[in-house]
Amino acid sequence: MSDKNKKNIYSDIVHMSHGIQRHNGCRYICESCGKGFPVFNELNIHKVTRHGTGQYVECNHCQYKAPCKFKLIEHLRLHTGERPFTCEKCGLTFRRRAIWKKHLVHHSEKTFQCQQCPKKFYRLSSLKEHMNNVHDRLYMFSCTKCGCLYAKTRTVRRHLLEKHGIPRELQGKILRVMKGGNNDFGAK
Repeated sequence: MSDKNKKNIYSDIVHMSHGIQRHNGCRYICESCGKGFPVFNELNIHKVTRHGTGQYVECNHCQYKAPCKFKLIEHLRLHTGERPFTCEKCGLTFRRRAIWKKHLVHHSEKTFQCQQCPKKFYRLSSLKEHMNNVHDRLYMFSCTKCGCLYAKTRTVRRHLLEKHGIPRELQGKILRVMKGGNNDFGAK
């Protein structure tokens, strides 16, 4: 197959993908990869963080490019040392509000009980991860390069970096493989 035909096939696939995403409410399509977004701001954040293009504001201290002023303000706290969010229970301080809010959960009661052992968890997602990793092993996560299977996505990401030299921002989605051969392509 000639290079021209390959480009035409790729172009057709991208256009088809764009069409499908438009029907699914994604009005804004990335020209670089074809991913769709329902809101322009999400497209711009994607373009800046994934492709280094789009509208951005730059840090005066380093080469960081922020997709919006809010992200730049959060980033600047790395340089200033400012940590405006404080946990009233333990005194830990945080640079980002989202991380502070996530931390506060750890001062609450563990409400998610495993049905097969005495362990309890703060979050349902942690319970589900525990169930899969310890008791059920319903699915695994696969390396897209060599097919190695791991129980956690973060282990696959570390494997991709250490064994294949692929940095996090280029790793893409991690494939979840269901036990018994049914694959779930809605990977993390």
